Amino acid sequence: MYKSQLGLNFGDNTYISTKTNNMSDEKPTLTPPAQLPEILKSHRQLISIESEHILQRRKILHNSEDTLKDLDETKFGLALSGGGIRSATINLGILKTLNKFGIIKRADYLSSVSGGGYTSAYVQATLKNSGKYEALFDDEHIAYMRSRGEYMIPGQGWIKNWNSLILAVAFIVSTLMSWLSPIIVISLAYIIYTIIGKFAQLESWLPSVRSMFEGLGLLRYSLGVLGIVLFLHLTVNLIFKYQIGVSRKFNKVESFFIGIGGIWMVVFMLTGLTVEGAFGQLEYWQYLLSAVVLILAGFFTNPNSISFHRFYRNQLADAFLHFTGTFKNVRLKELFKVNSSHQKDFLAPYPLINTCLNLQATDDKRFAGSKASDYFLLSPLYCGAKLTGYVRTDAAPDYSFMTLPAAITISAAAVNPGMGMYSNKLLSIFMTIFNARLGFWVANPLKKYTSGLVWWPTYFFYELFSLIGTDNRKLNISDGGHIENLGVYELLRRRCRLIIAVDAGADPEFTFSDLENLTIRARNELGVDIHFRDDYIPEEVIRPKPSHGYSEKRFAIADIYQLWEEIKPEDKDGNPILDETGQKVEVLINYKRVRTLIDALNEEENQEMEDVIAKLNVRKNLKDIIDALLISDRKRARNVLKYLTESEKLQRVFEVLLDMLREANVMLEGKLERKLGDDKLVQSALSQVVNVVEKRVLSLLKVGTLVYIKSSVTAPEGKPQLGDRNSLAYGTYKYKIYHPSFPHEPTSDQFFDKIQWESYFQLGQFIGAEVLGDDHLLTFSNKAKEQFSIQQLLDHFNSDVPLFEQRKVEVVPEQIEEDLIPLQPLPSIESSPVESMEEVAAEVPDPEPAASEPEEVMIGPPAPMAMPPSSEEDKVVIGEEVQYKM
Repeated sequence: MYKSQLGLNFGDNTYISTKTNNMSDEKPTLTPPAQLPEILKSHRQLISIESEHILQRRKILHNSEDTLKDLDETKFGLALSGGGIRSATINLGILKTLNKFGIIKRADYLSSVSGGGYTSAYVQATLKNSGKYEALFDDEHIAYMRSRGEYMIPGQGWIKNWNSLILAVAFIVSTLMSWLSPIIVISLAYIIYTIIGKFAQLESWLPSVRSMFEGLGLLRYSLGVLGIVLFLHLTVNLIFKYQIGVSRKFNKVESFFIGIGGIWMVVFMLTGLTVEGAFGQLEYWQYLLSAVVLILAGFFTNPNSISFHRFYRNQLADAFLHFTGTFKNVRLKELFKVNSSHQKDFLAPYPLINTCLNLQATDDKRFAGSKASDYFLLSPLYCGAKLTGYVRTDAAPDYSFMTLPAAITISAAAVNPGMGMYSNKLLSIFMTIFNARLGFWVANPLKKYTSGLVWWPTYFFYELFSLIGTDNRKLNISDGGHIENLGVYELLRRRCRLIIAVDAGADPEFTFSDLENLTIRARNELGVDIHFRDDYIPEEVIRPKPSHGYSEKRFAIADIYQLWEEIKPEDKDGNPILDETGQKVEVLINYKRVRTLIDALNEEENQEMEDVIAKLNVRKNLKDIIDALLISDRKRARNVLKYLTESEKLQRVFEVLLDMLREANVMLEGKLERKLGDDKLVQSALSQVVNVVEKRVLSLLKVGTLVYIKSSVTAPEGKPQLGDRNSLAYGTYKYKIYHPSFPHEPTSDQFFDKIQWESYFQLGQFIGAEVLGDDHLLTFSNKAKEQFSIQQLLDHFNSDVPLFEQRKVEVVPEQIEEDLIPLQPLPSIESSPVESMEEVAAEVPDPEPAASEPEEVMIGPPAPMAMPPSSEEDKVVIGEEVQYKM
């Protein structure tokens, strides 16, 4: 009927796939590592290569035949936030619970920042060494890490005192070594002065110059006049309290005399220097030889080798990688062996180690006047940032030899002259001088082909005077928390469908500052909106209530929606399409209007949308639709939409979508047709735009789900039965009572004793249980070791589908009062604490079947079982009578 008006064929629903929409059903061809590009200019290329190898991992570990389309729909990442030892310990507990159900193994990515990296490194190296997930969180491992909670000065008694002395000596020695750079520069300057002095025979006339200055009395007279001026200034200020401009005039006069005094001081010092000085009577060749030695020494004063970073790295490795054998210092490139077919080489999720690229000084005008920084990635395949490009880890200087301990130490370099958005020029001076330099200098991908030799003393002054930037041959990277402390950003960039993120940063006031930073950056840089569901607003359900000091929930769920995106069309060879100026063509699609309209649709209209898109078939009828969009009278287009759907709200959605395509078409014509003289490339580019937009609309603009976990404590139920008060378990459960700031004690506290460590570790386990749908960790004792798929996790968090089956108990309604309750007396609090009436019912034997068909009643999770006491002296477990919900 309307085909003559719009030229549309509603009968065909041909699916057209392009490289841009990444929805091909074909398996990718795995590129050997040696053939991968050495430099990638775009993070899109990086993610595409990662996806190929993640599919390879799924195939080897899970016998999966997933395609890129399947990966796009189920990509799953875990994110571990910064927060030092506190974050590492909570994350250990959470991952221990998740590991019971194969969730770590199912994750595609393990993204970490700072303290979360300690735990991530433990998982990576332990799996490489043992080759099995059962080795994770072994009792011996946990006991050792508990004893190393004070990882900077571990041990007890005289051993701790000895380690404290080692810490102090290590810092002093590294500080002295860090001063070698300025000493080299000062010594070279003095040698140059000495040589010039010998040639110019300064000794013959410098004393006379000094005598002349002394005879003139410039210093004496200047100080006298300055004193009179200061007295007059004070007097005038006292008399004319509200006069404008008086102090300014006096300041000018004062500055003049102070300037004269400064010049006199410089001349006095220079004329007072003796040419022979500290070097004594030396020949010219000896001075020259000394200068050469100093210059050569400057090539070996690498701050990566002599700063306190080395000691920090050693302590972290000893605490978290003690049981990893030869993999204690494994190289970063070996964590994910892409050319292997063995499961052991793919066990751990692909690691994303987040650091911050410091840009205190740069010629890039986009960052003028700002404390700029960028997300710098360290990973087995590629390292780099969006601003610098990415280099292949196994083929680039600095990165090919980088180890896992070095990478996590850089990610945890919280104290550094360059600290991203927290940088301060005055602090940079003090931190550089006093050796607070935990960051790292790495090769700049933008300067790859320059000489590998670096004269390091200049980098000391780069740090001292905040001259760190991309213009140098080396880049300075530091703690990932200096730009984004949750480790979620890189997972959003990779379009993960499910992200489980742990926020264990210090936030005693529950301001959610790290979450706020993420949401702002995600919206402005990635075009995604992290929208928490109405019954999961963090400020309402996680923030403790002042009336009792506990949280209602310990996690919140958010839907991730696309707000806008830049679509970069490609030609048939996969290269970016360029405009007449040689710039990449980008089409900006703003979904704001569509988002508002889609939110107003009901469930039936959401389902109908897919049918309408199939009928409209924009991909196949693109040319006809373009022609229709150019018609000034839009009435005929509206008639077609009425033909497709009776819903006025749905018609409005498609009308706005057609407007968006019209705007994209006009923009593409303006950039491309003048150059090419035809519209073929315009149609190809617009077709790719349609593919992406259609995909977004079919998913209702939702691109993922975020499970945001916050370190928090829910109120205990009843009085906890703590058993033996002399046990370590008793101290663990008292911890919150006597440390109200728990679990947000300051990050400056990196010295956890055993009770403190165990409190955070057990809290993490309880939180992990709650996230999976069970409030009580101990009930996991009764559950079979199920292995959840990613789809089950998505269904659980998106549709509230339980992960654990409920027990079925047959109950005869009429016999509840007279038969069921009297069968067994209620257990006493002393012998077996009870959490709820559901547990009481669980303790009671089932009644005899009645003649009539009984009613089936669903009862919640099985009653908690007490954990047996540990026979090991150092092991901390929950006592037999402890039924305490943390």
